[in-house]
Amino acid sequence: MSKNIGMYLLLNGVLLNGFAGAALPVLPAGQTAAVFGRGDVADDLAIWIDEADPNRSTIIGMSKARKGGIEVFDLNGQELQFLPMGRIGGLDLRPYFLLGGQDVSLVAAINRSNNGLLFFRVNPASRMLEDITAQRIRAGMRVYGCCLYHSQVNDQFYFIITSQNGQVEQWHIFDNGSNRVDAERVRSFDVGGTTEGCVADDELGWLYIAEENKGIWKYYAEPDAGLIRQKVDKTGKGGHLDADVEGLALYYGNGEEGYLLASSQGNDTFAIYQRQGCNDYLGSFQITANEVLGIDGCQATDGIDVTSHSLGPAYPGGLFVAHDSRNTGGSSSNYKLVPWQAIADAIETLEPTSHLTVTRAIMKTDNMAGTQTDSLTLSGYLFHLTEDDFTETNSIELKISLPDDFTVIFQGNLPIMQGKLDGSTFGYKSRTGEISKLKIDRNKNTFFIHLKNIDLAGLQKPFLFEIRIGNYQGIYLYPPASPGLS
Repeated sequence: MSKNIGMYLLLNGVLLNGFAGAALPVLPAGQTAAVFGRGDVADDLAIWIDEADPNRSTIIGMSKARKGGIEVFDLNGQELQFLPMGRIGGLDLRPYFLLGGQDVSLVAAINRSNNGLLFFRVNPASRMLEDITAQRIRAGMRVYGCCLYHSQVNDQFYFIITSQNGQVEQWHIFDNGSNRVDAERVRSFDVGGTTEGCVADDELGWLYIAEENKGIWKYYAEPDAGLIRQKVDKTGKGGHLDADVEGLALYYGNGEEGYLLASSQGNDTFAIYQRQGCNDYLGSFQITANEVLGIDGCQATDGIDVTSHSLGPAYPGGLFVAHDSRNTGGSSSNYKLVPWQAIADAIETLEPTSHLTVTRAIMKTDNMAGTQTDSLTLSGYLFHLTEDDFTETNSIELKISLPDDFTVIFQGNLPIMQGKLDGSTFGYKSRTGEISKLKIDRNKNTFFIHLKNIDLAGLQKPFLFEIRIGNYQGIYLYPPASPGLS
């Protein structure tokens, strides 16, 4: 490979820009029957896809009533099954779990009655759930929410459990050799405050966790990846979320394309972010009443799920499902079904805000002259650096002209450093074997970043350089991609 740096600029246009304006209304096309119990007892859910006949796909919901359990609904909202299991606190689903030599659709759930972990398989013929829990498995904390992760690094499955005190546990789940699912705790950490909603990106290796009063955090999902995290969005002033932040879901597109969605419970809206990069905020929508079909809108939503898979003529572009706490006319809460195309159409009607402009950008190494451009639109610059681009004596210099108010964040093999630069020089000396010197010089609206004596071994670890201007996230610098962490 050439010793010249491989540098590519990725300008994704409208998709990388924030949208202005209030939440757009979308209409539900269906709803489920009221869940078991009375009042707001529904919460989390998962969509099971029947790949042989998508019209037979189901919505797997839950009741957190004292004598609640798990319920299965068809796409017309009719109940197919109710499993009395106690106060279920959350559930998630992953296909292609290897059990007894066969791929099955695995459903994992938590029981708030006893802090237990529960596992089921979907019987594709009957669409019913079958209990496959190997033994009584108890979390080391009071459980609150959960999600599943299928690693592309080691092809293993993990169950991630959240709690009201901010503790998170990650469990490796596996076939115990008798066609039953067992689990072993492999990671635990503290988010800070109350956490319930979470979702993992199996393809890109990210774990998103909602800290209810603060916002959305992004972690690496691999159990040995450490505790580096990035804030995707926040509640209150300067953010796009109104506490509590509840359910999270991922809409998978082609490659890294797609969306992260979040339930902003405090204002009955749903925020939508890019799946790739640093999850730029795109806009928000609200599920309002469909008067023609006699279906009410959504209020105070907890759990959500979404799929890009076509589910027949009613949902050809995919389906978004959301918990409705106040289900008008029902004795308890339920789930509302929205065609994904309705959400996509709403986003397309929004006008993008103006771009931010970089007036001059230079990137160079010791063995390559500086490359510059006089004017670039700040729509996400992606610099790909390969192993052959570095020697121990190389340095990288990046010069960007920006407005006065910006934040610089480093994460990956460096601890997170976050804060505004106020005309001063900032230096950092890393641990042995990583980046030995990092220096930032701020001069009016321009700053320089110097990375010197970069160790190739250190570059194998994920490294992200990011600039934030207000809520806008802009520039990313990666080393060679690691499997599952591209």
